[in-house]
Amino acid sequence: MILKNNFQILFLVLVYCNGCTPIKCQNRVIIDHLVMNNIRQEEHERLVKHLEKESTELVPMLRSKIYPEIIASGNSIVPLLVSSVQDTTVKHYLTLMAIAKMDPKALLEIPVETRLKIYSDALQKGGPHNDWGLAGEYLSGASLDLLRIGEKAIPSLIPFLDDTTAAGIWGSEEATVNKQYQNRVCDFAYYLILQIMKRDEQYFKSPKERDVAIDSLKKFLKK
Repeated sequence: MILKNNFQILFLVLVYCNGCTPIKCQNRVIIDHLVMNNIRQEEHERLVKHLEKESTELVPMLRSKIYPEIIASGNSIVPLLVSSVQDTTVKHYLTLMAIAKMDPKALLEIPVETRLKIYSDALQKGGPHNDWGLAGEYLSGASLDLLRIGEKAIPSLIPFLDDTTAAGIWGSEEATVNKQYQNRVCDFAYYLILQIMKRDEQYFKSPKERDVAIDSLKKFLKK
């Protein structure tokens, strides 16, 4: 049982303190439990709300102030995270990342189509791409869930093969490597599709050479 408002808590406290009705020790424990549950629920709701705000503002997972708090709060917050995903916008991107970190099985409660649309919205709207990994080197974050989804994820990635927007990476070593590759959004989509299809192809350092490879992949996918 979760208390819906502070008036319910106040009523129980008054009964507890003023002795309106004899309350046994067991009932006192129940009241304490209900009060603590209510406080924890309110804190969880606050965290989820702020996580959604960060996600809407395209704050990457590794720079989020709320994401670590969510993880530290424990798995009891997972059901709330799952139930909070009510649309398919970037608003829930960090929510998916938190669920994947805390309880990967719970992520399966959210339909694949919903997750794919959220990831597509996040990739389209941009922001630092650290959460996706480093194209040509490794996958992480959202890319790992797309990898788990498998070939069903490819149709949602195909449109991004034409997106030549620069893919920003912050940091030191990773940012340097990314700059050397001159990675674009299309490169992330290309690299991810290759990993999903388990195709072992050379990832060229030159964008012009990758463009040839990307065109070849697009033709293959149209067959």
